[in-house]
Amino acid sequence: MDDLERAIRERLVVELSYDGGMRIVEPHVLFEDQEGCHLVRMWQVDGFSHEPWSLPQWRCFFVDKLAELQVLRSHFGTRPDAKQGLEGATVLVSAEG
Repeated sequence: MDDLERAIRERLVVELSYDGGMRIVEPHVLFEDQEGCHLVRMWQVDGFSHEPWSLPQWRCFFVDKLAELQVLRSHFGTRPDAKQGLEGATVLVSAEG
């Protein structure tokens, strides 16, 4: 999880495997939901998707299901809606501060 937290803090693009495919994402918020699960809210820009026509799009992934995470050198900007829908969650790390 250290690489993920660093990517969020430094606003670095990440390549990872999740749910059957490689994805290119901008990780914005690491949070804990009301059930105690750790998730990350990411802006997926490319890669595998069950709905490829919908990219780019916000996605929430369970941290314990992330695999092959590689922090890339590309930076991303903040997004004003990054924390939208996270009411009741505990934000652990955020690219938006």
